Amino acid sequence: MTMISRAGRRGPMLAGGLLAAVLWLGLPAAGEAAGPWRAQVVDAETGQPLEGVAVIAVWHRRLGGHGLVPVWPTGLVAAAETATDAQGRFTLPPRLFAPALVTYVPEPDLGLFKAGYGGWRFRDGAPPLTKPDTIIEMRPIRSPDERRKYLEGAWTREERAQLRVGWRDAEALPNWIDLPYQQARGFEAAINQERAALGLRPIGMGYPHLWTKYLAPAPPTEGPEAARLRGASAVAIDAAGFRYVADTEHHRIVVFDPAGAMVRTWGRFGRGPGEFQYPRGLALDRTGTLYVADWGNHRIQRFTREGRLLAQFGGLRFEDFDGRFTPTVVAAPETGEIVVYADDVFTFTPEGQRLDARRIPFRTETRCGIAMDSAGYLYAVGDPDRRVHKLDADGRVVASFGRGYGEGEGQLFDPIGLAVDAAGRVYVADWFRGRGRVHGFAPDGRLLGTWSVGDDGQWLRLPQG
Repeated sequence: MTMISRAGRRGPMLAGGLLAAVLWLGLPAAGEAAGPWRAQVVDAETGQPLEGVAVIAVWHRRLGGHGLVPVWPTGLVAAAETATDAQGRFTLPPRLFAPALVTYVPEPDLGLFKAGYGGWRFRDGAPPLTKPDTIIEMRPIRSPDERRKYLEGAWTREERAQLRVGWRDAEALPNWIDLPYQQARGFEAAINQERAALGLRPIGMGYPHLWTKYLAPAPPTEGPEAARLRGASAVAIDAAGFRYVADTEHHRIVVFDPAGAMVRTWGRFGRGPGEFQYPRGLALDRTGTLYVADWGNHRIQRFTREGRLLAQFGGLRFEDFDGRFTPTVVAAPETGEIVVYADDVFTFTPEGQRLDARRIPFRTETRCGIAMDSAGYLYAVGDPDRRVHKLDADGRVVASFGRGYGEGEGQLFDPIGLAVDAAGRVYVADWFRGRGRVHGFAPDGRLLGTWSVGDDGQWLRLPQG
């Protein structure tokens, strides 16, 4: 008879226990459901059904979900919109979610909006939305001043403390940073209709954020003012001498002929294809394709020289870069890749396929960004040494120049822009004592000069691009 010692049993027992734990964690949690999800929405004071409430439901996959395991969101799964009927009822149809080990999809997070209301609660605590008799009460807001406070989230600290008791989303509207804005169009439209009636600017729901707080009026389409720029931050010049300008605060691209006359524009404020939110960088590749660093939309857009959109890439979804892809510089060296500066240096194929990142082995002056020459060398300004460093494709510093931090010629005080011309000369835009200046360096690092007055005799203010 073969004897098995207690120590010999321990290995199989431990493996079996681990397997059982994993299987237990992988089982569907009690709160996971396939719907339908439904409720009746009523006025919290009168109990009358509310018709036309904009409803949005957002499902996230979560880790855990069992009593002894913490619950964390692990990613957006789905979203749906609807509105309440004449009886105040809404129904979200069943959804089936793919099973996954140790994660589950619980009931959806809800957002509700109706003009004149702010905040909601379940009448009986938090019953599941799969029950047929779930009732949601919405808190009425009567005065226009309080409606503005709600829509702007402008309550006092004491008011916020009171609103937190018993109400959901009573301080401000819910917004999901990882929700694609296309899936919240109805919810957003209902909110902005109320905001317009109260004289407030529009806002955006979901990703990417809609940067309307400091939105400038759109320029006229005809007449001498049509060519006026506002906060222009980048320029690219093609082989024929046409100049392409990122008119940043007008959210468009403006093209000038070699004589300086405007020949066309394209783009407008927005999040859709071909629209912009504060375009910050431009580059023309060897085929004449124009790349635009669309800062507020977390993406690069690729156009023909006539303005026809060819493609877009970058942070098209929140999860691509966790919402942190905010490009300020784009370059298209002769080596063929597209190089983007968005606090880090990223490289892509012209079609948008992500390649290996470029390494910078020192701390950089982030406002200055980077520049690329035609051979693919990268230039960056160090912080705090305030010198220009030239790096090869492997991230090795092959040259450094400049006279460091200071106020004299060739010294950098507050560098805000960097560029390299076709001959390899390097230019650094510098903010100094309330004015701008530009330092020019030869390819070998010699100082060519420092300029603070433009061709028109005016002092430079904020030179960039």
